[in-house]
This record gives sequence, C-alpha cells and structure tokens, in this order.
Amino acid sequence: MEEAVSKKLTIVLLAVLIAVICSNQIATAGGFQLNEQGARALGQASAFVARAGDPSAIFFNPAGITSLPGTQVMAGATVILPTTTFTGPTPLTIETKLEKQTFVPPNVYITYNTSGGGNGLSFGMGVFTPYGLGTKWADTWIGRTLATETNLQSFYFNPTVAYRVSPELSVGVGFDYAIANVTMKRKVPVHLSATMVIEGDLSLKGSGYGAGFNAGVQYKPIEMISIGASYRSKVKVDLDGTANFNNFPAQIAAVLPGGDVSTSITMPANYFIGVSVKPVPDLELEADYQGIVWSSFDALPMTFKTETAYQKSSVEPENYKNTYMIRFGAEYTMDDLQLRAGYIYDHSPVEDPYVQPLLPDANRNDFTVGVGYKVDESIQVDVAYMLVAFKDRPITTNIHGFNGTYKSKANLIGLDLTFKF
Repeated sequence: MEEAVSKKLTIVLLAVLIAVICSNQIATAGGFQLNEQGARALGQASAFVARAGDPSAIFFNPAGITSLPGTQVMAGATVILPTTTFTGPTPLTIETKLEKQTFVPPNVYITYNTSGGGNGLSFGMGVFTPYGLGTKWADTWIGRTLATETNLQSFYFNPTVAYRVSPELSVGVGFDYAIANVTMKRKVPVHLSATMVIEGDLSLKGSGYGAGFNAGVQYKPIEMISIGASYRSKVKVDLDGTANFNNFPAQIAAVLPGGDVSTSITMPANYFIGVSVKPVPDLELEADYQGIVWSSFDALPMTFKTETAYQKSSVEPENYKNTYMIRFGAEYTMDDLQLRAGYIYDHSPVEDPYVQPLLPDANRNDFTVGVGYKVDESIQVDVAYMLVAFKDRPITTNIHGFNGTYKSKANLIGLDLTFKF
C-alpha cells in the first residue's frame, strides 16, 4: 500500500515538474487570450463552466471544486502550432510567412475537499497562463519597422476556496496574482537626409505583476441539469524594463541611449454563463457564453526615462472592443472511456485600423475533439485536439498605412493527467 502511494506521489511530482519546465518556455501564439486550460475541457470546446467537473474548475468556475472528493492533482500542457501569412502591403502582393514556432503553456491544479464531497469547504490552487502573445517575423520582411518579434508571457497563481451551501448550490471565490514578461523587437529607421535612411534594432524587455480575483456559482436544480456562472476580474500589470538600440553608427547611438522604459498592459475581465443537460445517462451536452471586456485594453503606453530628439515616449492606440465567445460541447461516456467534441465561435476584439503584425487577429471558428481514459480509480488521462480556423482578414484602413491580407490558422494539442487521493 505504501509503495503504491509513493509511486503515485512520484508521478504527481514529475507531472508538476514537467509543467514548470514548460512554463519557462511559454510564449503563446496567434492571440492575446488563452482559454485552453485543461484537456478534458478543451476536447469539448472548453464549454465547462456549468459542470466544472475536474480540478481545472479553478479556472472555469471555482464553485465546481466542491464536487471533487479528497485530494486531486491535475497537471499538463497545451502545444500550440500557429501559422500566419501576410500578403501586401497593398498594392504590393508580396507574401510573407510568420516564422514557425511551437508554444507549450502549462497548467497545474490542486484541490482538497474537507467534507469528502458533502456540504462544506473545499480549497484549491491553480497555476496557468490565460493571456499571452508570440509572433516572429524575419528581420528583413517588409513590415520590420512595425514588428519583428513580440513575446508576452503571463502566469497566474490562483488560490481558491469554495463552499457547498446545499446539495444543489455551491459558490467559490479566488485571488489572482499575475506575473508578466514582455519582449518587443523591431527595426528603427533613422532618416539622415531626404534620400538616406539607416536601420538599426530596438529591443524592449520588461516585467511586472498585478492582482485580481475570480468568483463563481454552480446550481443543480435536478440531476440532469447544471447551471454555472463565473467572473474573472481585469488585471492591470505595470511593467518596468530596458530599451536597447543596436547596430547604429556611433553618432546615432548617442541620441538613442535606450535605458529604463515602462509600460502597462490590462488583462480584460471575463464573465461566463453556461447550461449543461444530460438527456441520457451517458451523454452530457453544454452551451456556454463568454463575454470579454476588452475595452480596458485601449492603449499601449511607452515611457522612456531618458528622452532625446529620436527617443520619445509615446502611446500606441489599441482601442480593443468588448467581444464574446460562444461554445458548444459534448461528452459521451463508455465505461472507462470518454469521447468528446465541440465548436467555438470567437469574435475578434481588434478593429481593422488597429490590426498589426504583432497580433494578426481575426474572427475564428474552432473545432475540437478529445478522449479521456480512466486508468483506475485514482488516475485519469485526457487528450484533446483543436483546429483554430481564422477568417481571412483583409485590411484597408490601417492607422500605419500597412494594409494587406492576413491568413492564419493554428493546431492545438492538449494533454493532462489527474491523480486522486
């Protein structure tokens, strides 16, 4: 018995270690927000707020952890493989492909139920990456003065407590502590005369932290129906770092000293509502609506501590709009095997004038499938796949005059292991 427990603990620690290693490599792709925070949920389009039936409930709906008996540990990651092609700028028809990248955002959750699944308190801790951005273009591409490389990494630490008020009703609340790192690179043109222009490199790096909260409620009026709602607040992260100008002649470098620089990024508030029904004993269907308050991300300020004729503080308008996602998911259970599928419509918050190479966003249709397998009473394995099909994004009114057409897609593969004690 002791040997079996020791083996399970070793597996848990290994899974957590793998996730931590992945976190040091994370740089998400093709979008600012990531809702893929668990393979079981991912397989059914992350339509999970009403059921929230595994430790990823800490992300989707903290009230759901009251239904998880004992101690449970879930760890895994999502592999993201994005592709983007830009044709332009108009009227040119030059085709440029985003450089190939692979990103691996992790997730780790731990839950503990004090009442063995009855009324009472449950506690949880989650570590995950709900926001991120990663794009990399060749240093010689035609849009190099707008962006060559962008990398936003965010890590949320989310302690959670939930209470089962009655067999039908549970509530939960959590605290978000967010850490973020940002790297932005681009070419900088300096006009020496009307006919002479030289280009050097600008690299901005910064880090910071912020705080917020999340809360949720889960109500099961009858056995075959579950209703869930949750809210995650916005988090403003103030970032401090350095700017480095490289590959300039000495006389230009003197007026581009770089040095301390600061900016801020606001991660938007989100609210979720979902309904799950169980028309037959082995089939569960869920529909969710997610609202994203992107209007909080209206600008990207850049403040240099030392200003010169060429190096000035600025504010880049973003003007994101509030938007939404609609999700439909299904899970069918056959003994120890679960089959899953789902669909998402994801509406972009970025209007045409503000679409840039650092985030070539567009409306998306996402299609998911997944499989779960209960190895035994204490080990669960979940695998999922998502195809993200961006709609083509022709731009004719860009504020930088950088018009053209973006075509993107992404493949995502999720894997999670859950251990129950």
